Amino acid sequence: MKYIYTLIFCIASLFASDLVAQAKSEQGYFLVELEKFSPPIRDMIKTFEGFPATPFMANDMKGEERFLGDFKGKPVVLFFWNKASADAVSLLYELNQIQKKFGKKVVIIAMADESRTEVETYLGGNELNIIVIPNTRMLSEAVYGVELGYPRVFFIDETGVIQSVIPQQYFDTHGDHGKILEGAIKNSIK
Repeated sequence: MKYIYTLIFCIASLFASDLVAQAKSEQGYFLVELEKFSPPIRDMIKTFEGFPATPFMANDMKGEERFLGDFKGKPVVLFFWNKASADAVSLLYELNQIQKKFGKKVVIIAMADESRTEVETYLGGNELNIIVIPNTRMLSEAVYGVELGYPRVFFIDETGVIQSVIPQQYFDTHGDHGKILEGAIKNSIK
């Protein structure tokens, strides 16, 4: 019996080392080819698009109670971010400028993982035109696909249905994020 376990271990080790060797290029780097979205990300996006957004009620940075259902009749952008993501932070300010541009035609809600105090400290007194809701980690993880990474954006139409989702993977591989978001918002306004 001892010899069988030893033989299985040797075969498994040889198989694993062969796989590692095949994955390395001549320069010693691992080769990785990404599709537009990896299959798990694409499948997760499909579970959101075309379905009603999960409603939530939470207090914003000013203490005002916000209910997602109150925004029916207007397109809504849900932006999930945390201060650990440099892309998310730069997008926060770009979305603020987009909100100024479109005014009341669209509602942009930034869902921060951090506490109210942490967000206030982080923003350093900079006033934002978008709605910022702190302490949304639980909602983010349980309902709105934390596996999609930070930042991630959900575009919800005026009837409350999620029309599109932009995961972190997209932001990692595409350029001018502000223009991409502005174009998507412009397309959602009727």
